[in-house]
Amino acid sequence: MITGSCLCGGVRFAIQRAVGPFELCHCRRCRKASGGAFVAGLGVRAADFELLEGKELIATYEAPLLESPPPYRVSFCRRCGSPVPNPQRGATWFEIPAGLLDDDPGLRPDKHIFVELKAPWFAITDTLPQYDKPALLALRLAAQLEPLERRYREWAAPIDRVIKEKTARLNRNGYGAGDWWRDVQSVRAAQQAKDDPYAEMYALLDLLCPRYLAAPPVERAAIRSAVGGRVGMLSALLGYIHRAARQIHSPADEHWLIHGLAAASIENCHRDFRDVLLALAELYVAAEAGGMDPKPAFARVAALSDSDKPAGGPTPVREMLAHFHDYAVLAERKARAGAR
Repeated sequence: MITGSCLCGGVRFAIQRAVGPFELCHCRRCRKASGGAFVAGLGVRAADFELLEGKELIATYEAPLLESPPPYRVSFCRRCGSPVPNPQRGATWFEIPAGLLDDDPGLRPDKHIFVELKAPWFAITDTLPQYDKPALLALRLAAQLEPLERRYREWAAPIDRVIKEKTARLNRNGYGAGDWWRDVQSVRAAQQAKDDPYAEMYALLDLLCPRYLAAPPVERAAIRSAVGGRVGMLSALLGYIHRAARQIHSPADEHWLIHGLAAASIENCHRDFRDVLLALAELYVAAEAGGMDPKPAFARVAALSDSDKPAGGPTPVREMLAHFHDYAVLAERKARAGAR
């Protein structure tokens, strides 16, 4: 048991253990809230935290939103002014100001964060890793994506195995493309009945896409970098574009058009640009059917996209989105839609 308290001792708490990370934050709001060069924040699971005394003394200040939720929030003792831990309802993890601890948590600081915002009068002289905002964003996003990627790979392994086995049988002993499709879909359906890793990845993308659209260029690049190379997330991004297309029924659904385009921009043709083209054609046609002109939205997201040649195609995503209205794949998809 690790105990802690505020300056006057009116607020007392205990934690079973600290899990980390143990970060030294140099952002302006942390410096303002603490009056120091940084805040030492120690990660704790909410289930391991217990408030022993002083609930009635805890007050909370929520600062105005700067960029995107959640807002900056600090709790403190009404009597002495010390910052105190106060996890939000439903939180599974939160940070405790480490200076409040009366016992050794058994962990040591592991990084400096928001170092581009550090106080000009303070010099970092230790050897801990230093992260600015884009690097920290990429680090935290990678930590979110890793368990999702492991889950996807385990889920996809039987499907990949049957694809490999059945592809080797194609056009032999009467085994044709229809048989291949039936067998692969049968295994996929069985896997989806057991588990659907896409649901959790789509929930993450519901939050990540608007954040990507509002981010400055260096942060958008960090998001693309964190996602690139993760087979499961790249698959989910393509699926998300198709999902967005299915949600569009009227101009009121324009946010789905924008989010689908954000997913394409994040995916950045990392694997095969032809899959992205087909998904974008579905999105474009769905938007038109919903009473929208998709061209301005495509141009808007094009301006936010990567201008370098992608790994999975010949054309930068910025250029592809900007000129997608002229692409043959779109004309073909419109022709099929008109023939129905």
